Amino acid sequence: GILGRFAAQNIPILFVNSTDIPPNANQIAIDAYYGLKLAFEHLYQLDHRRILLALSDHESEMKRIDDVKKLPAQFDGMKLRAKIYCDNYSSAETFENFQIKDMQRGITAIVCTSDYIALPIMTRLQEHGLRIPDDISIIGFDDLEFSAFLNPPLTTIEQPKREFGEKIFHTLSGLMQG
Repeated sequence: GILGRFAAQNIPILFVNSTDIPPNANQIAIDAYYGLKLAFEHLYQLDHRRILLALSDHESEMKRIDDVKKLPAQFDGMKLRAKIYCDNYSSAETFENFQIKDMQRGITAIVCTSDYIALPIMTRLQEHGLRIPDDISIIGFDDLEFSAFLNPPLTTIEQPKREFGEKIFHTLSGLMQG
């Protein structure tokens, strides 16, 4: 494949936020596990014990999501239900697939793996007269620009975009210089 051709010609490769990476490959990734752990800690401190993890299909196979599903064991009495709502962060698909009945079993908070998943869920909850954060808490991930302009503004885990870009640039530069 193409990776073999790059290797044969000694062309450096850097995987960024990727899955299925060859062993010993150069890679840089956001620590999503740490970010999501912060979300669970925050919700635990607010006395939430039943959480819904809303995710995208392409994340479901990622090891870090398996690790995230084990997080509630670190918080006394916390229970987690994970559900896939879309493929590749589709807000339209999430809006179509999220049903108010998903909030059964006493769920009081939702953790979303992207703001693109959080926005349509917020909209659906509000359509059913639920108030955020009074009736249900929701946390996004990415801190996308639109998050601050929602009503109410979305609580979201920020990704350090600038630092991430600089790290990618410096790593690529180093790889090219050998």
